[in-house]
Amino acid sequence: MATWQAIVHCPSQYVVLMSGDDEAVTRQQDEGMTSYYYHVNVPAPSSTLTIAIGQWSGVDVVPNKQISGTRRESNRSDVSKPCLHDNRWPCRIDCHDQPIIPCRIFAPPSMLQKAITEFSECLPKYLQAVFSLLGPHPFSRLDLLVVPRCFSSLGMASPSIIFLSQSLLSGDHSMCIRLAHEISHSWFGLIIGARDWTEEWLSEGFATYMEDLIHAEAKQWSTEEQNEHSNLRSILRYRALKAELDITESELQTLRPSGVDTKGSESLDGKVTFVKNGMNHEKGFMQVHYIKGYFLLRHLANLVGQKNFNQVIKTYVTKHHCQQVLSQELFKIYFDSFPHLREQGVTMETIYSDWLDYPGMPQDLNPNEFTHNNSLVEEVNVEFQKWLAIDKKNQKSKKSPRKKMKTSDETDSKELIPDQISLLLENLLELDTMSKSTLNKLDEVYHVSSGNADIRHRWCELLVKHQHRGRYNDIKDFLIEDQAMGVYLYGELMVAEKTRERKLAEECFLSVAKEMDFGCHKIVKEMIYGEDEGTTSNQ
Repeated sequence: MATWQAIVHCPSQYVVLMSGDDEAVTRQQDEGMTSYYYHVNVPAPSSTLTIAIGQWSGVDVVPNKQISGTRRESNRSDVSKPCLHDNRWPCRIDCHDQPIIPCRIFAPPSMLQKAITEFSECLPKYLQAVFSLLGPHPFSRLDLLVVPRCFSSLGMASPSIIFLSQSLLSGDHSMCIRLAHEISHSWFGLIIGARDWTEEWLSEGFATYMEDLIHAEAKQWSTEEQNEHSNLRSILRYRALKAELDITESELQTLRPSGVDTKGSESLDGKVTFVKNGMNHEKGFMQVHYIKGYFLLRHLANLVGQKNFNQVIKTYVTKHHCQQVLSQELFKIYFDSFPHLREQGVTMETIYSDWLDYPGMPQDLNPNEFTHNNSLVEEVNVEFQKWLAIDKKNQKSKKSPRKKMKTSDETDSKELIPDQISLLLENLLELDTMSKSTLNKLDEVYHVSSGNADIRHRWCELLVKHQHRGRYNDIKDFLIEDQAMGVYLYGELMVAEKTRERKLAEECFLSVAKEMDFGCHKIVKEMIYGEDEGTTSNQ
């Protein structure tokens, strides 16, 4: 954990955004240069220092004057205790009078209005929601920056600044939940760091778990509504985890990679001895720590009830803020709070053996719990059966598909929310064959080719699987404009082992190679040319 300060000089047409407790102090210099001064006094992992220099445009979403005097009561039963971190470092654990912190949105000028439309409404609601769930914000302000298409992730959180991919600009707010994920990193990953970097689940698993809670609180959903939406998303996460585990080596399937004479990568006295796979570029695109960590936290919550587990999380945040921790410190709070679990055979040791050190799908994870009595899932199942019937007719006769498609099955199609459409596409991806007319009609009914990035990714997978080459421009657009999500789609094209698909992959790669993130470039280049071949580089 560290603090820092910086002075950055750059041409005046550029804007410097950086991790900092306050907005930059700027000073005009000679010859068209401007200096920016930032400082951070709240300790955070030094690896989280972030700087972004560009021709950004920005607006205040919640200016300082708008939040002065704002107050909201929160549960303070666990925050009156003295902080356990070094007293030299300030913290905001008692700042209960600021449920919404000042925040701004920045983007390239061409994207600014889209970013404002997408995030300006949900951002203050998320800030209020996370305050209700976790307590005072660790940092005193927040900047959102929508970054260009070459950024390799959907989002990245640093102290007081969050980078968001342009892929989140869906136009219908359906990808805003990713913002909730990044906001929760202020607690999990920033103000509380993992002492052992192989325990990424303490950051990513928590952020994935909290995004559902924050989103539901912001939407003011009932418990039933929250459970249905969370379970729907859990099905999608379960499928993503299963698909990833099927193609991932065993060592990368655990939440705590094992080493010789170590418990995870920490020695028996708790000191970190090494970091495994730190230079493995593929690891940056894996979701095991996100999704498996999410399901572990969900499992712990199910054992004691959501409300009780929320209190465990709040105690964990209060006790360990401004510190780096190991997973056992979370589990100690949990089992000290619920000692009766030991009588049921649930201990810290079984959590380690069944979840953290266990490759593959945890045996305690039952996907049936996500579908039971879930009206959102049942609606998808009904629609899926309709599309099976439609495709069966189309497979029998290709003479007059337009006439044939005008059936009650089509006209009765139910309007689905984006997550339901994603699940429907997931179900359709399991079919061995689908006619091109069915795919076209699917797009006509649900507008999947212009849906959010999650939907378009699955749509592109369907196009590749069923070789609907007349729609391959949809794939090309996705690989160029949504580079943060395109890596696996390149793999789908190469797995097809067809000249047309390989040519499309190579064409898209060559068109963006010079702007591509280094890690993405390396992986995609190896997919197309092999490890020792290739004709281009972004160096």
